[in-house]
Amino acid sequence: MFFDNNVQFSKTAGVGGDLARLKYRHQLIIERNIETIHGASVFDFAAHDGRWSLAAATAGASHVVGIEARDRMVIDALSHSKRLGLGNVEFHCGDGFRFIQDSIDRGDQYDVGFCLGFFYHTHRHMDLLAGYRGLGCRTLIMDTAVIKRPGPIIKLIREDTAIESNSATDELVGRPSLSATLLMMDAAGYDTEVLPNHDPIPPSAMDYAAGQRYTIVGKLRPRR
Repeated sequence: MFFDNNVQFSKTAGVGGDLARLKYRHQLIIERNIETIHGASVFDFAAHDGRWSLAAATAGASHVVGIEARDRMVIDALSHSKRLGLGNVEFHCGDGFRFIQDSIDRGDQYDVGFCLGFFYHTHRHMDLLAGYRGLGCRTLIMDTAVIKRPGPIIKLIREDTAIESNSATDELVGRPSLSATLLMMDAAGYDTEVLPNHDPIPPSAMDYAAGQRYTIVGKLRPRR
């Protein structure tokens, strides 16, 4: 498995770097979607230390582009990429929303979009989803924390942008419930499937078992 051979990510991750948790998430994010990822171009928003971009490339993605706001994370991502000898992965540092718009303006297109651990660190949920659609992402793989509330609710939270696990730019963010997340993905044109958990769940990934985090696959509906 990818993280068995790349334990270095547990040192650079900063957040969510427990090896058992990384391996569990790899099964949900990569292995469950291996046929979709293999041979596909992938856009990874908020790529962090490059872990999921590089996991996708190792799983057979044809080309991967990651955007990350924190320069230290990009340095780590480039270091991992060099160590793995992967020439089909690019990492860029900057504002992700601006990068998406610039990419759309250039006509860049991708098969698969990654939104892994970011959707609850922004208040621009629909802008982000529209960005994936504008980039042509036919599949959107989202792994996200949610608030446990009935109905489509978004809870506003103030975050300290100096903390690495938070947004790098937005102090006021919205954490959606699961139904709110699904509703927004549907409004953006994506049919959704919530992936079931699998046993055993390691202690470091019990937020999945508790219904506080989900992996969701969206498939873009054809325009009518």
